[in-house]
Amino acid sequence: LLQRSAAPEAEALGAEVLRGSVEDPAAVRASLAEVEAVFHLAGQVDFDPSDPARLYALHVQGTRDLLAAAAAAGVRRVVLASTSGTIAVFRE
Repeated sequence: LLQRSAAPEAEALGAEVLRGSVEDPAAVRASLAEVEAVFHLAGQVDFDPSDPARLYALHVQGTRDLLAAAAAAGVRRVVLASTSGTIAVFRE
């Protein structure tokens, strides 16, 4: 599990937790060692559309980089989950 913050619940279930971000290529590579499948759940919901470059970097480029690294590492399956909230929804 590549996680930006602590994940004690996952650790309690026996998951190996690596601290890092999908935006950090070294952390992504380290998290893919000896992995057969990836569940890509990284994302940020943002109600402020004033910084679309930040959302693009995380959701589009981060996903592209993850997929490229997964292919290079020989990962056989990637499952992606996302939400419309990743494109700066309004509170109204």
